[in-house]
Amino acid sequence: MSDTNELIHNNIEIDWSLDQSIRDIPALMWASRDDGLATFFNQNWLDFVGRKINQELGNGWADNVHPDDFDKCISTYTKAVQEQKCFRLEFRLKRYDGEYRWILDNVVTRFNKAGKFLGFIGTCLDVTEHHIARQIIEKQRDELAYIVMHDHLTGAYNRRYLFEYADMEIKRCNRYKHPLFLLLIDVDKFKKINDTFGHNVGDEALISLTQSINKRVRSFDMICRYAGDEFCIILPETSQQEAYGIADRIRSGAEKIKLSKPRNLKITLSIGIAEYKERFSKTEDWIHSADTALYRVKKEGRNGVRVS
Repeated sequence: MSDTNELIHNNIEIDWSLDQSIRDIPALMWASRDDGLATFFNQNWLDFVGRKINQELGNGWADNVHPDDFDKCISTYTKAVQEQKCFRLEFRLKRYDGEYRWILDNVVTRFNKAGKFLGFIGTCLDVTEHHIARQIIEKQRDELAYIVMHDHLTGAYNRRYLFEYADMEIKRCNRYKHPLFLLLIDVDKFKKINDTFGHNVGDEALISLTQSINKRVRSFDMICRYAGDEFCIILPETSQQEAYGIADRIRSGAEKIKLSKPRNLKITLSIGIAEYKERFSKTEDWIHSADTALYRVKKEGRNGVRVS
């Protein structure tokens, strides 16, 4: 007991006789003094890294820390001293067989009553399997979120997300009074393309069109596959002139699309443009306004752009 009190109250130097008492704890343990140099590693740590105590003391332990994690370790230790806080840290440590394992380090930052830093005491666990499982869960969560928000064929956003995004932009438009436009795009005679050349060609046309649209809009514009061969694009903070220019670039770009076969198939678009107005009670009213303009294009011969 007196040895333990001496460890806690006087100095970070550890009596090696304590190692026999704590070697059965299923954890890797270490300690440092006030200059940050390591003064103690228990047998579990030494067995894990496959090294002798004299190799680990001082800064020797750093040899087995993954190079990409070392700076994070040092900055975390430094911040803990500045804020006088204990902390938890995950980093990769090389095991005796050369494999890097994820380690969860629970660290006590020690100070005396006067606030002078005395050193660290760390207790580490191998959490590699937990870390991998967490990465898998996060990846699956991201994949699910993508599926929920995107069209499976074209990669554009889907109709469901369109209404969520539109609601956000409408609120922003009402708050800041910035102009907000919407394009409704329809592929001319798309049913004929499917009926004549097959659905594979129709699918290729939609994928190629999405790629063409992506090249002709801004990074903050939102592209959605609204239904079948219809696409909807929301243009935040855009004037009518800018909206028309974007729509016409999209229309002319579609004419340049070359499919694998038939290569002479020309894709044309009818595009309706509508500005958001406060009189619209819901997003569907805004889309209907663009649809009215699109219908005019169809009636006038297709392959054009009209503003509602």
